Amino acid sequence: MQTETTELTYDVFISYAGPDQESANELCEKFENEGLRCWIAPRNVRAGQKYLEEILDGVIRSKCLMLLLSENTEHAEYVENEAVSYTHLRAHETREDL
Repeated sequence: MQTETTELTYDVFISYAGPDQESANELCEKFENEGLRCWIAPRNVRAGQKYLEEILDGVIRSKCLMLLLSENTEHAEYVENEAVSYTHLRAHETREDL
């Protein structure tokens, strides 16, 4: 869960199914050309770190999640996990603000 000490390092976490990697990279490039800071796998997964932990860290440190939806998304378990994690984190933040 995000704590007060967690810095929102990224503007956008880009979530996509593996077969859509080329499109996701193009989207990332467009966002970054507009000045947005993006987190995208595998680029932002640090070497030697656990992949799933890195993804969760990216989700936690991102202001928003961009889901690249395609016919490939239906069977992409990671995409569902990323979206659910982001939704739970932000719902928790909203309740704390009440």
